[in-house]
Amino acid sequence: MNLEKSILNAIDLSRRLEAALKVDDMDLCGDLLEIRGEAMAAFETIHRASSAAQKEHCHILIEELVSADRSLQDRYEKALEASAGEFRQSLTSGSGIPVGAYNSTPAPACVDRKA
Repeated sequence: MNLEKSILNAIDLSRRLEAALKVDDMDLCGDLLEIRGEAMAAFETIHRASSAAQKEHCHILIEELVSADRSLQDRYEKALEASAGEFRQSLTSGSGIPVGAYNSTPAPACVDRKA
């Protein structure tokens, strides 16, 4: 595989992964993440072995790959922030038991030491 084909493959997989994230298809995301990881590793190997002329020829495609990767990182960051917010909200200690809190059963009033 040459540099141009490896870049186009990585861009395609990045876009597919972003589309799968948009529709919350986590099974597809898992599969694409693994395949994309392999494609990015192949791109890195080929990029390192490529000449300066080849890299210059593919400069625009490399910028497109960087843009696709940044878009994925932004989407991941937003999802992580939302998940962290939901987690913090479920752990708040307000009056009563928070909805969705871990171990939401009422605590016993006292514990027998012999138990």
